[in-house]
Amino acid sequence: GRGASEAQRAAVFVGLARAHASLDNTTEATKVMQDAMREFSGTPQQAQMVLLNAELALKRGDVQAALMLLKGVAPESRWFVKAQVMAAGIHLDHRRDRRRFLRCFDELVAGRHRSVATLALKAEAHMRLQDPDAAIEAYQEAIRLDASDADLPSKIGQAYVMKHDFAAAARFYEEAIRGQPQRGNLRLSLADLYRSMGRTDKALAALEGVYELAGDGDGLEPLML
Repeated sequence: GRGASEAQRAAVFVGLARAHASLDNTTEATKVMQDAMREFSGTPQQAQMVLLNAELALKRGDVQAALMLLKGVAPESRWFVKAQVMAAGIHLDHRRDRRRFLRCFDELVAGRHRSVATLALKAEAHMRLQDPDAAIEAYQEAIRLDASDADLPSKIGQAYVMKHDFAAAARFYEEAIRGQPQRGNLRLSLADLYRSMGRTDKALAALEGVYELAGDGDGLEPLML
């Protein structure tokens, strides 16, 4: 269909611009992007071209231009999440602006893009800034949206470990295992935590739970080592 062919043509422009940019052919890369912006103006691919333009601006060292371009990606666009994450990275890595870095994620979860995935991105941003308390809060909001998400309990446990609250981490893992007894990876995380705490007895007990699951072929989910 037209949408698929449009996406394929967009991919060609993106590949060509990136190839020129990687060879430091800035003039050619810019020309390709000018053509692309004309070609895809008013289409769903326009925001993708804006993102690439921002990428090229950053490569030229024009941080302000990159941020201005990203600001132009509308919240209605399916590229909005990627634009916010890219802007956040620029604020932190190029401007050392922690406040604006976090604001990008606050804006992301405030509107229509609020989801388990974007709340997890916000939590990871707090983890990057060594703020596990704020990360735990964001992960818990994500769990309230979807209590069945398999990855969130491990991430919350890791945040407790980051703040060196090992007892709270152990309690959290134990509670998560009671709620999701089939999750072998949670038992492994708990065993590793107890081992690092010097509680070999409890580490072995957690591992025994893993082996019991392994004996039940239907019950064991793949272990994420």
